[in-house]
Amino acid sequence: MFKEFKPLPTCWLLTLILPLKLFAMADYSEINSLMNQYGERIVERAMSNLGVYRVVNGKKRRAVATDTLRKSLAYSYTQEGSVFTLSFFANGKAAKYASFVEYGVNGTERNNGSPYSFTKGFVPFDPIKAWVKEKRIMARGKDGKILKQTESNVNAMVRRMSISIAKKGTRPLFYWRDAQQDVIEEFKDSFVTTLRGVLITEVENQIKNELKVKGI
Repeated sequence: MFKEFKPLPTCWLLTLILPLKLFAMADYSEINSLMNQYGERIVERAMSNLGVYRVVNGKKRRAVATDTLRKSLAYSYTQEGSVFTLSFFANGKAAKYASFVEYGVNGTERNNGSPYSFTKGFVPFDPIKAWVKEKRIMARGKDGKILKQTESNVNAMVRRMSISIAKKGTRPLFYWRDAQQDVIEEFKDSFVTTLRGVLITEVENQIKNELKVKGI
């Protein structure tokens, strides 16, 4: 029914194509309504996927550190004849890194199966430093004890984190892909029923028109 959930640099496309070019004048209002409901539900599920907590190294952590990406998710819908397309994307500054969160990034020493890769031995310090400050993460010594939070100690911690991220990369979250796979299960019966209704109605209308033309 649907073409592949296709990733693009800044958005994801989900296209429904009806092989019915002869039905160019069909009433697709019910399909349009259902597609919009479907798009809204996928966005809701993707937002939920980004908000879940996971156990990492024995600690419970959220999938993403902030709500910037989660709150930026949206969709748009277009119809051209019998081609119906949903576009899923992130708005604002989150659009710059949404794909990296979806597919992850390969590290210099670990392959995460991503189309993206870190090529240097470190990642930018400033974003990490801002995150550390926001989350109030404390610099610690090798023995695990909290150190005095001097500029030097904080910078050393940020540097270690930067090098570690570059080596290990980041694992994919597939928040869009998993959302689509989950939601299609919820909607598949509705799609079948709606499409069947549209097709039956259009076939009946065409038969009636044929009969009128022939004077029957």
